[in-house]
Amino acid sequence: MRGIHKTSTLLLINWCASNYDPFHLKESLTHIIQACRQGDREAQKKLFQLFLPYVSSICKRYLRNPSMLADAVQETFLLTFKGLENTFDTEKGAFKPWLRKIAINCSLKINQRFKSYTDLDDLPHSATDNAFAAKAEMELTTQDLMKILQTIPPPYREVFNLYVIDGFSHQEIAHLLGITTHSSRKKLQRARDFLKKSFEQYPELLADTNYGKNVKL
Repeated sequence: MRGIHKTSTLLLINWCASNYDPFHLKESLTHIIQACRQGDREAQKKLFQLFLPYVSSICKRYLRNPSMLADAVQETFLLTFKGLENTFDTEKGAFKPWLRKIAINCSLKINQRFKSYTDLDDLPHSATDNAFAAKAEMELTTQDLMKILQTIPPPYREVFNLYVIDGFSHQEIAHLLGITTHSSRKKLQRARDFLKKSFEQYPELLADTNYGKNVKL
């Protein structure tokens, strides 16, 4: 894994998105993780292939600069293998949520290097129909959600991802992003404002939902 080049990572990401079937692996995840903890390179390769689509999807949701995807994925797995050897406790937590947190943290750290967006929290904005936004969040398909998320400015998209999709509390978000809980709540509200505007721009995304037929934007 440590020898995989950035270009190779991008090729693997694209290949896994359309071809890779993780169920062909006959070994149990527990066995693979145990081998990784002993520094087994073949086990690391299997774990990398098995969770590459999952890690890539998380990084794509969070990254402000899409061209940094390969970097985020590589950094995530490097920290994962290091953590498996030193800190991960199989008895205290499941592997997938632990890996998800690493991917999120790596993406957020990379975002800090490209922080070029102005914080618009103090600008006036219209109130959002929160009931509509919450319902829309539940009914969107993954593909639709990815399309909509890209229309939300990065500072608000980060909070939306953390709170709505990944289940972090405002206190946890404040700690991760170095902001106050009040700012976290405000950014979430802003994200929902943009979510509603996106539906106004892309009404076809609600065309197939029963709720969408009854919503007055």
